[in-house]
Amino acid sequence: MRNLVLVVSLMMSIVVAYAQELNCKVTINTQKINTADVKIFKALEQSLNDFMNTTKWTQDVYKTHEKIECSILLQIEEALDGNKKVIENRFVGTLTIQSSRPVFNSDYKTTTLNWKDQNLVFNYKENDQLEFNENAYVNNLTHTFAFYAYVFLGLDYDSYALNGGTPYFTKAENLAQLAANSEDAGWKNNINDRTRFNLITDIQASKYKAFRDAMYNYHIKGMDLMYDDPVKGRAGVTQALASLNTITANTPNSILVQLFTQAKTNEITAMFEASSDKVEKDNAMRIMSKIDVPNSSRYQQVMMKGGGK
Repeated sequence: MRNLVLVVSLMMSIVVAYAQELNCKVTINTQKINTADVKIFKALEQSLNDFMNTTKWTQDVYKTHEKIECSILLQIEEALDGNKKVIENRFVGTLTIQSSRPVFNSDYKTTTLNWKDQNLVFNYKENDQLEFNENAYVNNLTHTFAFYAYVFLGLDYDSYALNGGTPYFTKAENLAQLAANSEDAGWKNNINDRTRFNLITDIQASKYKAFRDAMYNYHIKGMDLMYDDPVKGRAGVTQALASLNTITANTPNSILVQLFTQAKTNEITAMFEASSDKVEKDNAMRIMSKIDVPNSSRYQQVMMKGGGK
């Protein structure tokens, strides 16, 4: 494997024409901490945008309209200092991570990822360069952002081709393994926790193959058919939900099923609420009630509206 060391700077703009797979908006919110150094975080925000959008993450050539639409909100929760006997300029943050992809023959974009990462700890001071090495753990901030870049890519490729995202999930898994001994809880193998390590390990696990099958069926056999044939489109979506139900039956509260439902709940509810086929609607809503228990009352309400044949 090649050794890749990236220094994020304005000089990276020279590769923009061929290096962008992502159209990623990175935003930093510092409202929860008292700081007069707003410009420091503005500089960091720009550096992270450059890092995500000018790094060449794949060997493929992307056109402008093919870029993956995504966003990361970094909420600074706490600023640690030397008085607490920790490293100065050390911050605790949470991430809100989202991505989407276009639906065939329409202007509609379907959400592929809507995820929260509450385990980020990083060091940063003014004028720090953001280094990333895909073969070593050198900087937790860029390591984490690179991890999600590969997750964006993996989910997107999986939505177009069965298991198409494997090369990028493998890269994300390698990053997780490199960081496994770090102090950041997000890289730990804590049972049932929504850590980066557990997320990518489950995505790659053969016993959860149904998740990746569902990602493919939902988009190619479901959403991408909705414009030309809504009946076939909803059937494809229901097939994807049935696949996820097999995971729930064996692993209640699976983080992969959570990953899916947090991205798709509103879309699926609206889709079947508009259906005139009560049998179709009830079938989909019963499955959703099983795989997304916290929102079961919502699905029950859709069924109670009745209507159709």
